[in-house]
Amino acid sequence: MATLGYRAEIDAGRRFFERIEPNNTIVLFFHGGVDGCCSGAIMYRTLRYHGCHLTFPVFLEKGETIYSDSLAKRALVRKPTHLIVMDTGSRNEAILPGITTMVIDHHKPEGVPPVDVYLTSFGVYPPEPSALLTYNICQEITPLNGLDWLAAVGTAGDMGVNADLEILREAKSRYEVKTIKETVALIDAARRSPSHDIATAFSALVSADSPFDITEGIIPESVILRQYRKIVSAEIRRAIKAVPKYSGKWAILQFSSQALVHPIVAAEWSNRLNENIVIAANYGYTEGNVHFSIRTKININLYEEIMGIKPPDEEEEFVSDYSKASGGVLPIIDFIEFLRILDFPKEVAEFIPIQAQELKSEAIETC
Repeated sequence: MATLGYRAEIDAGRRFFERIEPNNTIVLFFHGGVDGCCSGAIMYRTLRYHGCHLTFPVFLEKGETIYSDSLAKRALVRKPTHLIVMDTGSRNEAILPGITTMVIDHHKPEGVPPVDVYLTSFGVYPPEPSALLTYNICQEITPLNGLDWLAAVGTAGDMGVNADLEILREAKSRYEVKTIKETVALIDAARRSPSHDIATAFSALVSADSPFDITEGIIPESVILRQYRKIVSAEIRRAIKAVPKYSGKWAILQFSSQALVHPIVAAEWSNRLNENIVIAANYGYTEGNVHFSIRTKININLYEEIMGIKPPDEEEEFVSDYSKASGGVLPIIDFIEFLRILDFPKEVAEFIPIQAQELKSEAIETC
């Protein structure tokens, strides 16, 4: 899909802002990862600077997408006049029908939603993750003195700290690589934790004046984020010990965790099993479902490979469109069928995990 280019995107974003009145109620949706949270924090702070004090983030919960009815209900309670959606991907489906909406994204679109303004940096060089695109749009609205670090952290969370972009070169010079990496890890841990606590990560990004406030424990959220990081690290160590089982070129790691660790397990095992397509299957992330990540080092297009064998009548969230990384979520009965299609033995396809011991929130409260 052809894009307008950054200048046109930024101009369209500015015109959207110009139509917002101070008494309007604005709801923000954004992905819970580092890039999405930084996008949301930049937008929130910009709108507040701009005098829009009725601005509310509505956080995606485990297993939700921007099209989930449960998310819509929580958003509509606010009676929004405007909706701004960041870093969530897109498809040709209404998000909150009847609400004036702007989408800011950088992923390959599955379709363009029927919204008032759709801004994308997909396919434009140099690449701009959502946080950087959001920052460049918001700069046109009000001075953002001191918020460039949010764009840098979001960019590092999506592309890595060593990506060849000016925003990262400046941030590394000012804060050093270690600080940027540590900030990314702490913000990311909140989403990956069993609590899926996007609110605390967002609060840290909104209240901090620099990444040092997060890494040096200047703000109270830092204590919680550090505990989340310990919990996630422990869950990764446990899940990664799963023994792989094979069916031809396919290998599967099966485990149960309330933490979002399956992408990390899949990535780690694909480095070890570089002649296999690796599935990390998490049976404990949400009740009744299997959340799975698929990675490979084989020279194939993973998306095309999986779409050729997917069970019929499944929703489009089954896989993401990347050549070497994919994944999705299926009800357990459908995941069993998926493994049968891949010719895994009956005892593998009908695997019943030993449930992980529930991680209590009291562990965080006593830190």
